[in-house]
Amino acid sequence: MKKIPLILIALISFSCSQKNRSDQALAENPDTTNNFDWIIGSWLRSNDKEGNITFEHWAKNSSTEYIGLGCTL
Repeated sequence: MKKIPLILIALISFSCSQKNRSDQALAENPDTTNNFDWIIGSWLRSNDKEGNITFEHWAKNSSTEYIGLGCTL
């Protein structure tokens, strides 16, 4: 019975240490799939339906937020 709380504490501390390791690895080696800076700017959609034109404009609001505006004519 005394082993169950000890095992739970060990599992919780192990899972917390794993998260810190992955955060540290991400800071040292950022993954480019989470970087959407390539979308910043004005875009003209090229695969629209015939007769439609779609314009988009994207800006970076903060390090984690992007703002976009789109219009289809």
